[in-house]
Amino acid sequence: FSGASNYTFTAFDSSKYDVYVFMLINVICADDARHLQMLTSTDGGSSYDTGASDYNWALTRCAVQTSDSGVIGDFDADDASIGLTGSDSGGANVIGSAAGEHGVSGQIWCHNPASTQNTQFTWNLMFQANTPESVVQPISGGGQRSSAADVDAIKIQFSSSSNIESGEINAYGVKNS
Repeated sequence: FSGASNYTFTAFDSSKYDVYVFMLINVICADDARHLQMLTSTDGGSSYDTGASDYNWALTRCAVQTSDSGVIGDFDADDASIGLTGSDSGGANVIGSAAGEHGVSGQIWCHNPASTQNTQFTWNLMFQANTPESVVQPISGGGQRSSAADVDAIKIQFSSSSNIESGEINAYGVKNS
């Protein structure tokens, strides 16, 4: 990526794959302190669901601090996107773009997108935060579309319409058995 507003994937093929894995490698936001989000589409990417209650998601962040370790949870039962690193309601879990902050890496799994049930997602990500900890932040989470429909496109983007400065996202299909 270089200045792209988002990453979109529309090559879902239910005749070959039941699951997709999206591998993120040092995806850096053009602006500082942004969350990574994901949206789904049921019309090939012509439009994406962004209603206030289109998604449910939860995540856990394991923060290593100078004197202690803690686990901080974040969830949103009704949201306009799947918050891969959290929600804009707080300042935690934001991805930085300053020197020494190397973006977000990890994988996002999309389970059975061709189903007419709620498409589910799981993810394991890691990033260098710009929060006061300024340490590596591992995050695990899961989420789903709140309505039952086939998903034939996804969009991965940073919050506040921030562009992707650089990085790589690769998509892999997991073959039907």
